[in-house]
Amino acid sequence: MKNRKTRKDKIDFSHDDIKKVENLAALGLNMDQIASIFSTSSDTLYRRCNEGNTDLSAAIQRGRALSIKKVSQKAFELALEGDVGLIKYILSCKGGWSEKSQITLQGGDKPISISASISDDQLKKMANEYLENKGENSE
Repeated sequence: MKNRKTRKDKIDFSHDDIKKVENLAALGLNMDQIASIFSTSSDTLYRRCNEGNTDLSAAIQRGRALSIKKVSQKAFELALEGDVGLIKYILSCKGGWSEKSQITLQGGDKPISISASISDDQLKKMANEYLENKGENSE
C-alpha cells in the first residue's frame, strides 16, 4: 500500500484574513497571488470557497468588484477630460456605439449606403461641449 501524503494543518480564514483577502482582490491580485500571501495553494483557496465558506467567496467577489469600480471610474474621468481612446472604448463597450455611422438612402432600384467616421477632433469637441454644459447645469 502506498503511503498517502497527509495535508498540513487545515487553513482556516479568520474574519481579519477574509478582510485581507477582500483588500488583496481589490488591488487586482488573482487567486494564485492571494494564496501565496497566505502560504497556501490556489487549490486550497478555491476549495475553501467551494466548501461553503461563503464569507471568503463573497470577499473575493466584493474585492474584484471594487477593483473594477476604481478602474472604471478613473477611465470615465479621463474620457471626460478628452482621452479619445477611452471615449471610443467606453462608448463602444458600454454605450453600444460604433464610431462608424451607416446611413441607407431608400429610393429607386437600389438603396445607397453611406458610411461616415467621427474624427478624433470631433470627439474632443463633443467632450469639451459636454464638460461646458455640465458646468452650466451645476450652477
